[in-house]
Formats: sequence, structure tokens, C-alpha cells
Amino acid sequence: MRIATWNVERLKHHTKADQMYKAIEAARADILVLTETDRRFVPAYPYEYHSPMLREIRPDYSDLRTKEQKDTNEITASEKGVC
Repeated sequence: MRIATWNVERLKHHTKADQMYKAIEAARADILVLTETDRRFVPAYPYEYHSPMLREIRPDYSDLRTKEQKDTNEITASEKGVC
């Protein structure tokens, strides 16, 4: 089994995209992992997974209490909605 990884750097080098596709084909990898890429660069592989784009991710600030607050189950004024 051949595994290849490549940090594409968000297609910073647009002119080299064709060279990148050729290098990926030459690697003949069973598993190809591309990091720091975007949806403009999609080699032909039978299976693929794209992580969510940053603008699609909603941060979860629901539990930002300190360890002490969690241990004592203390609720602060901001958690009650009072600022």
C-alpha cells in the first residue's frame, strides 16, 4: 500500500497546478492526503473527504467556565445572560 501526503498551500502557486496533478499521478498512491488545499484542486480519486471550510464551522463557546467554576458548579452573571 502506498500513502502519499502533500501540503498544497491553498494553491498559492496557481501556475504549478498542472505539475502537481502530474506528480500525484506519478506517485500512484492508494491513499492521497492533501493538506492546506481548497476546492479548486481536486485530483481524480475514487473516494474523497473534504473537511468543512472554516467559514462553515461554528465555534462552541457553551462551556468556557474555569475548572474551579465547573467543580463548584458556580454560574457567573454572564452565564445567566446578565452583563
